[in-house]
Amino acid sequence: MTEITGTNGQTVANPQPGLFIFTRNYYSVVQILGSDPRRETPPTASDADLVKIWRPFVAQAGTYEVSGSTFTTRPIAAKNPNRMRSDWRYTFSFKLEGDTLTLIEGPAGHQGITKLTRVE
Repeated sequence: MTEITGTNGQTVANPQPGLFIFTRNYYSVVQILGSDPRRETPPTASDADLVKIWRPFVAQAGTYEVSGSTFTTRPIAAKNPNRMRSDWRYTFSFKLEGDTLTLIEGPAGHQGITKLTRVE
């Protein structure tokens, strides 16, 4: 489940597939954002078709650090090349309860909250 709080808040109760892999020092994320499945790419896809198909797709992998309740990622490879800059970081606060990892981004009242469940 993904929840965004604040003025334009929403809850994505039907999240699309995603896979988050964490090892001792590295992570990998492949995720479809939103609640609607992506459609297949038509043989004669227009630029507008491709944007609709690829925009909700997230892919990146890199290193991470944990300090207290803060989780910081440093992508090495990413769909978005801006996230591959050496100075780019993404920081979340997090809670780990049993098999559920909750990632929280943004200031109180305007947060993105993502809950991940371990499936091994």
